[in-house]
Amino acid sequence: MVWAVCLTAASVVTIRAANDASVAAARVNGTRATPAGEFKVWALDHHHLRVEFSVAAEHKGEAGPTANARDGHGIATIQGYTAIFRSDDADADCRITLKFKRHNLVVTQTSRCDFGKYANVNGTYKKVSTSKPVFRFAL
Repeated sequence: MVWAVCLTAASVVTIRAANDASVAAARVNGTRATPAGEFKVWALDHHHLRVEFSVAAEHKGEAGPTANARDGHGIATIQGYTAIFRSDDADADCRITLKFKRHNLVVTQTSRCDFGKYANVNGTYKKVSTSKPVFRFAL
């Protein structure tokens, strides 16, 4: 009898955890974009996301227009709907916070990332796809 009660309780917890995971994945998975950049995100498990981004910035100076572009990729750690991301190939101090909203992703660069003059990832990115992104970089 005790075994049946434990099995039932474990089943309820497992079903609840599976439902919670699918809700979180549905919110974070996909591609988000602004006119200056794009973030691709895919949940790997409850606490890790695969992230890839590209940003560009144009500056019109005396010598004419110039541009800086930057790509980054890696694994972010997520708690709730906020993830902390450090690109695999960025400066050691570079930290990017991703806050997942219902239809948007709010990205904040919390330290110097040296993406080039005028280029940064700060902004609100609109969800443009819920499909699994095509990643350019291997894990």
